[in-house]
Amino acid sequence: MDPKGTSELEPAEDDADEQVTRLVEAMSLFSVKFGSLTNNVVSHGQLNLPQYNALAALNRGDRLTMGALAQALCLSTAATTHVVDRLVHLGLVSRRRSERDRRVVWVMPTTKGRETVEQVKRDVEAIFSRVLGQMPPEERLEFVEVYEQVTKLIWELPLEVQAS
Repeated sequence: MDPKGTSELEPAEDDADEQVTRLVEAMSLFSVKFGSLTNNVVSHGQLNLPQYNALAALNRGDRLTMGALAQALCLSTAATTHVVDRLVHLGLVSRRRSERDRRVVWVMPTTKGRETVEQVKRDVEAIFSRVLGQMPPEERLEFVEVYEQVTKLIWELPLEVQAS
């Protein structure tokens, strides 16, 4: 027990509040800098970040419907259509209507689109390699595992989540 009467394994409520505050501040700073670094990498391919994210989501499989892509990007269908229009114009994706249901539109990356995603991934991985290379190996592994866990938990939240 510490002087506040809490166990070392169970943080006091004000410790949890402080940790949340620190996390939100760190994520804000991370997002600004990482977004800037990533945007510089992505923009060399004439893409903005939402366009790259769409291309990366499509690159994880063979194809997605417009609705599934919108959901994967947490965007409206209208916003996703605008993103896909630009990617089609750049020759990075193609659209095809379903033969079974003409209302369904499939979006798939082209060879050029897949190559673009792989190049950007290599460039972003080089940035992270520089950063993580400054950490001891055990801290790197712990960081990656915690980041994966937090990402999974964030994606499980509904978009309409309200602060309590």
